[in-house]
Amino acid sequence: MDCIKIGISQNYNTSSTSTTTTTTTETTMITNMLDADSTGSPFPDAVSTPAQTFPPRKTQKPPTTVVPKQISPSPAVGTAAPQPTNVSGAPTTVTAHQDIGFHYCDCDFEANLCEVNCCCDRDCPPQTLQVFNCLQSSVAPQLKARLEDFQYTHGLPTCQISDGWLCVFRSNTKPASSQPPSNNFDAEQYEKWPELLSAFEDQLTPAQFTAHYKFGQALQLWQPESKQLSDLELPTAFEGSNCQLRQALRHLQPMRSNCLLSDATEMQIHLWTLSNLTSSHQLLSKPRDLEDQEVQGIDIEMCQQLLQQPQMICGNETQLDMMVDSVELQLMHNYTHILSARLLLRETSVQDENKQLWLKYELIYKTATEEKAKPSSGPLGYLQGSPLLLATLQPQNNSDKKPLLSYYHNNVTTGRHQHWLTLCQHSVVNFGVDLAKKCHLLQLTPIQPEHGNHTDYCKQLQAHIWHKLLPHNCTQLDDLGQVFVSQLGRPQADKWLPLQLDTAQQMLPIQGIYNEEQQSLSCRNMLLSVSYEFHVTEMTLLEGLVPHQNVVQHARLVLGQRHDLEFDAGEQQVELPLAVSVMFFKARLNNAGSVPILSSGLLIISTITWLHFQTQ
Repeated sequence: MDCIKIGISQNYNTSSTSTTTTTTTETTMITNMLDADSTGSPFPDAVSTPAQTFPPRKTQKPPTTVVPKQISPSPAVGTAAPQPTNVSGAPTTVTAHQDIGFHYCDCDFEANLCEVNCCCDRDCPPQTLQVFNCLQSSVAPQLKARLEDFQYTHGLPTCQISDGWLCVFRSNTKPASSQPPSNNFDAEQYEKWPELLSAFEDQLTPAQFTAHYKFGQALQLWQPESKQLSDLELPTAFEGSNCQLRQALRHLQPMRSNCLLSDATEMQIHLWTLSNLTSSHQLLSKPRDLEDQEVQGIDIEMCQQLLQQPQMICGNETQLDMMVDSVELQLMHNYTHILSARLLLRETSVQDENKQLWLKYELIYKTATEEKAKPSSGPLGYLQGSPLLLATLQPQNNSDKKPLLSYYHNNVTTGRHQHWLTLCQHSVVNFGVDLAKKCHLLQLTPIQPEHGNHTDYCKQLQAHIWHKLLPHNCTQLDDLGQVFVSQLGRPQADKWLPLQLDTAQQMLPIQGIYNEEQQSLSCRNMLLSVSYEFHVTEMTLLEGLVPHQNVVQHARLVLGQRHDLEFDAGEQQVELPLAVSVMFFKARLNNAGSVPILSSGLLIISTITWLHFQTQ
């Protein structure tokens, strides 16, 4: 039975013949290659002569040690005719590279130095190549698509390595295309670093001054006695924590800096510097016009906020001999002019005057209508990390009207934080951010625990616990029926969800029992922990015009375990540990689910799986 080899012939011509010298050279080269690089052909007779080789091989060029074949049959005058060199006896061991021309080697980083395990480095002597563990080539994958890919990927060897029944003679892989380099060297079309020194220069020249401040323009101070104009500056730190520089304040650009002070004496220097500045200078509501003869400025009001007095104290009653950790400059504006200025000093609880202190400077811009504006947490859906919005049903002035959510009340004078979910009275819950927090409750014990209604005391204690754990100062679980969560970061009247209470746990009554023998009071079935669970997803809103909007789909409050508390009658107050957690779960569409679009523009996911957000 005859064996058939399959291959693709290249420039196959049965009429072409070769000289005896060339045939000997080609046969010797192929034999040496098979001996050095492969295990040998299973059909050694197939490569003995060119006539028996199938498919025909492309004519191999002789190596550099072989004298090339002469084009002319007769040698030139005065030149000896070259003699053919027989390379059949050449050794097959690796030799050192003698070519001094350019040779690319991806692991050769230094010239005239042999790189370890770099077998293509021409600086390495032959004996090192027998020791090295050759590094793999780091050439791009598209450059490695050669004949060897068939052997390792598809199991087909090349005919040069294994000349068997089925081998690959030629690869159709196209060479890597290279684009010609561009001759356009204009750097204006690229992003470049801004001028770093421009922050220390005025952005507007005197000829460009207008009747109002522009965004980023430095705020101006006026000294009435000396009639000098200067920029309003605050201390700032650069490449460190010590505030050795002063930064000009710019219009509608908030600023914050933290300064590390050596002791209380340095802090007093900062405060007296600010006091002298506010008493001797005025803030200009608009840039000064050189043609104006009279300059009218705004006096900077200096105020302070003490730890024992939440209300601000302004005017002559302000004291500078106190420990301060925050200096806040509040500027009221109407976007074009500065209307008023207030410098607020906040007292700190640190009393050690010899230790290092941190002093925070902050510039805040406020508008006259900002306090009346409703808070939002995104342009439509929630932004990641923005506060979660809540509201409660409240009766209107007219009893005949239905209760209205507190978010839409016009007469509400509370701050923006009243519309946020706040835990333990100061921790704000942000969208997509899991939270686990512990807090404590200090409560006085009954004066005469042996007398009175012990159950009422335990119920009052539970009400104080709910005041810390439940939203909007709820003191009992029944108040949760009036709490709603906004589905969107920009609230809409018909997109609010009720905060549902998990009723899986049996509600047991609270009991108070006094033990006369041990002189102790016990409160049974007390709840000290809760967990908020929010299921959120991404939706396409406004009839498919606004995709990838974060929306709240479900809100639930889960009660923790019940505990029995026992207090010693001799203690004047008790301290209870409380725990609260917030977890967000992201809904993802199942492969078999569908996503219908309703007329309201919200996407409803029919089949979903829950994936827990990563804790941040």
